[in-house]
Order: sequence, then C-alpha cells, then structure tokens
Amino acid sequence: MRYLVREHFRAERGEGTFAGRTAYFIHMADVYPPERAPEYAKTPEQVAALVKAPRGGIVVLSAPEHRLCYLDAAITAIKSRGDWPIHVDSWGHHPLPLYADWLAVAVAPRHRPPLEENVARADEFRVYVDSKYSLVAGLQACANRKRGAIVILSPTGDASDDPHVRRLILEAVKKTPNVWASEAVLVGCL
Repeated sequence: MRYLVREHFRAERGEGTFAGRTAYFIHMADVYPPERAPEYAKTPEQVAALVKAPRGGIVVLSAPEHRLCYLDAAITAIKSRGDWPIHVDSWGHHPLPLYADWLAVAVAPRHRPPLEENVARADEFRVYVDSKYSLVAGLQACANRKRGAIVILSPTGDASDDPHVRRLILEAVKKTPNVWASEAVLVGCL
C-alpha cells in the first residue's frame, strides 16, 4: 500500500482516553495500491519514519473511512520502529484494521450507526450529543460493546454551550457504567 499523508504532528496532551499522554497524529488523505499510487505517496516505511513520539506516547492514525482497513501495513511498519500503541479513529462504517492496539469509534446524530463487528472490537466510543434523542440513539448504537469499552459523551459543536445538553450528558454518566463526560462538558460545568 501507499499512503497520501495529509498532515502529521505531535500533540503534547493527547486526546480522549489518552489525554495527558504525548500523541503523534498521522492523517491520511487516501490509500492506494502500489501500482495506482501517485509518485509522492509514501510507503509504509516512509509513514513510520514520520513518527516523532517519545517512549510512553501513542500514535493516532486516521484515513478516509473506506480506506481504514488498508492501514495494517503502516501499523506494522510503525510498530517495527518503536513500541508505541497504535490508536485508530473511525466512524465504524467500514472494516477496521486488524493490528491497531486501540480502536475509537465516533457515533453522531444523523449518521448511520457503526457496523456491529466494529462495535464488538472498539475500545472507545465518542458519542456526540445534541438532544435526548441523539443521546439515546448513540448509547443504543454502542450497546453491544465489549466488556471494558468506554463511552465518552460529548456535545456536538452546535450544542457545546447548551446547558440542557450538558445536563443530559451528566445524568447519563451518573446512571451508566463506563460512560464518561468529555472535557468540554466538565469545563462548561465549572
């Protein structure tokens, strides 16, 4: 496979479950079979060489949803260069890579739910909430998650300042095991 890297950067505070840990993000614009790749697309080894994560950090990969299943070659190359856990972000609508260490699936209002096979494999869900309906639908979409998988409830951008949405999220967190509120909700309550 060849990878068209859109951007890559280091973030000192990470995100989600890994907030506080240094993360190196690599966002792919597309993935190609070698015979169809543009000459500037990177090999898995070239993608791995981009990583500037310290020991104890993580590597976060993303790609167009329908191309995520092709990240395994890049994941293998990155793992051959360091012991960083590989985190893959997804909407869960298409098959996910096999070799990732942590799979995060986003669930949002008015989006189709993730595939059941991805719900069963995901380690983390970020459910975006803008109403009671989206909260209930989001929690139902990840109801068959594996034991220990966490759910982070976060307001959508439009609802980030809505006190009603914050209250909905906080009530759900109180009632539901392994469901957390995002930083945005907690900061808004201070």
